[in-house]
Amino acid sequence: MFYHFYVFFTFIGNGYGYILYVTKINEKGFFEMAERYKTGEKAPENGTYEFDGLVNGGNDADVTEDEKHIELSNGDTFPPTRSNKDAAYWKKAK
Repeated sequence: MFYHFYVFFTFIGNGYGYILYVTKINEKGFFEMAERYKTGEKAPENGTYEFDGLVNGGNDADVTEDEKHIELSNGDTFPPTRSNKDAAYWKKAK
């Protein structure tokens, strides 16, 4: 018996290169993308979000561990990083 597993790749340009996202199959057998949010966008739901890189593709070594997790309520605006005020990407913590 043969099983076929398909993975779709999405390339998103960030001005300095490309970020590769792999689409995964969820428990119902559907493909889904990991949601990623940018500074200035609104949180879709209450929860903890974790830092997922700088929008400008810069060095994120200056981002401290204590600012890599934030608590937001539905409709709150995703903030820039506290340490350097750079726009950041955020994703829902697992």
